[in-house]
Amino acid sequence: MRWWTDLQGAWMPGDPVQPTESRRQRYEAMRDIVTSLAPETIFEIGVRAGYSAFAMLSAAPEAFYIGIDADNGTHGGVPGGILHARKILRRFPHVAIWAEDSHAIGSLSPPVGLLHIDGDHSYDGCRSDLDLGLRSRVGHMLVDDVDYIPDVRRAVDDWLADHPEASSVDIHDGHHGMTLIGWAP
Repeated sequence: MRWWTDLQGAWMPGDPVQPTESRRQRYEAMRDIVTSLAPETIFEIGVRAGYSAFAMLSAAPEAFYIGIDADNGTHGGVPGGILHARKILRRFPHVAIWAEDSHAIGSLSPPVGLLHIDGDHSYDGCRSDLDLGLRSRVGHMLVDDVDYIPDVRRAVDDWLADHPEASSVDIHDGHHGMTLIGWAP
């Protein structure tokens, strides 16, 4: 698990979020998902300090990674966190990160294999990000914090009820839980 040792060593100084065993399990689950899906492009809403991106790219180092973060300290974010993310993700060849509000984006391009949703944790914010994924015809969406934030769980459940063409699986990662959404055959 060299990737975990490397990530621990790259942790943002002074971050109140620490690299605990439950976080290792969470990031390992993300790595397993990326290994299984083998996306060529990963788009992440809610980069924070880059830990999720590091874990995902450790499983697919040649993937194109695009990350956005409002960088305003809300919904668990850390102002300036994207600067740290840029620093720790330099080892991967295809990374672009910028400060942006996902609600201002009409659609994603190029085709995105995996959209990781971990930004605005309000009900409306999560629904908006799920709709962005649908409009953009992403291959899969991975929604974070479904076992931790009730508004996120409700947004995912309601969105799935409105979109029977989507299929999903809950991933109980020992931390905050995730839901992986794909498209029914």
